Amino acid sequence: MKNIFLNVFVLLSFNGTFFSQNSKSADSSIQKKIEKLEEFEKKASKIKVTGWVQAQFQIAESRGQNSYDGGNFATGQFDRFMIRRGRVKFTYSQNLSQYVLQMNATERGVNLVEIFAKVTDPWTKSVSLTSGVMNRPFGFEIQQSSADRETPERSRYVQMLLPNERDLGVMSTFQPLKGKKLFGLKLEAGIFSGNGIYVPGTGSTGTTGNTTAAGLIDTDNFKDIMARLREKKLDCRKSGRIYREKSSENIFCR
Repeated sequence: MKNIFLNVFVLLSFNGTFFSQNSKSADSSIQKKIEKLEEFEKKASKIKVTGWVQAQFQIAESRGQNSYDGGNFATGQFDRFMIRRGRVKFTYSQNLSQYVLQMNATERGVNLVEIFAKVTDPWTKSVSLTSGVMNRPFGFEIQQSSADRETPERSRYVQMLLPNERDLGVMSTFQPLKGKKLFGLKLEAGIFSGNGIYVPGTGSTGTTGNTTAAGLIDTDNFKDIMARLREKKLDCRKSGRIYREKSSENIFCR
């Protein structure tokens, strides 16, 4: 009887040890999988995908009427449905660099809208260099996204001087961080090919009209130099005067 009890006790002890080891092994395996998922999530969080669509119905005053960025009407046509913009944008951001690719897809075709790389200096983090196809540093309208604008098209002077807003070139930006001197100041300056980009089916063909599937070809030695200075130091409120708080160095406009 004692031998039977001893054998049963040893068997139970062995099984308990076996299950304990299996449990620890399973916990370790689960922990490794969790760590891999967390690592993947950390990498994936650096990638941002956005997109939007603008659909239009247009009626013209005459058949075959000419247009600007929206594209001319076909011969004999005075009304039409169209996808004005169908955008998909991919942004990959790290601490000191950013990479952007944006495409436009409509019933007229697919074209490249933006593709650029931006790097920031690791010391002051106030100076950055951007190269590729990007918005030109000019005025306020160019910088504002078509998804946020209150009207379908930009003003006529922008459509004529800077068709499709973007161009191929290189740009430097100076923008001090919060808490640093000159915070609120943003200076952008760049050199661009001057040909703009080409959007299928629109009236914007730049200055040369020579195109590829990606856009316009730079066919001359002329370049555009552009710069933009912005200051955001004033806190503007509803009224019409500027004053300084007694207990603060802040300046407000009302």
